[in-house]
Amino acid sequence: MNRVVIKWDGVGSGWCIKFDTYNNEVVQVLPKGYVRDFPGYLEINLSFRELQGIVKDPNANAIWHKILSSVGAVYLIVDTKDGKQYVGSASGKEGLLGRWKEYAINGHGNNIKLKELIDAGPQRIHTFKYTILQTLPKTLTKEEVLREEIKFKEKLGSRAYRLNLN
Repeated sequence: MNRVVIKWDGVGSGWCIKFDTYNNEVVQVLPKGYVRDFPGYLEINLSFRELQGIVKDPNANAIWHKILSSVGAVYLIVDTKDGKQYVGSASGKEGLLGRWKEYAINGHGNNIKLKELIDAGPQRIHTFKYTILQTLPKTLTKEEVLREEIKFKEKLGSRAYRLNLN
């Protein structure tokens, strides 16, 4: 689905076009498992399904893997059902990709409050959106990254709205 990109010069929209009657160029054939183009760090707003797809197929989404593993980050998970927020951070060898791989497995990444939401209703996982608040160099220590995370928790009030415990 959505894997062939064709240049449609001079053709209006239509439900069915006989391909061999037009001289259209196939610009790109995207690999099976491809989720979407990388939009830039601060434009990321992934659904759980998209996050899973990116993590599940590293070959089809190689750009995502390369870019997300090259940085640490402070990220935000928003429950679109009620607007609750969870601010987290990622550091270490695999950077942000390593942390988001944990969320792709179970949706909660071992966060107590997110786990409670999912345990109460497993479909709740599909209301989560994953975004980046700030990218950070992977050379920062875990303590330096946590200090940046704390700043965003205070700015966004994620402790007050109870998906962050500390």
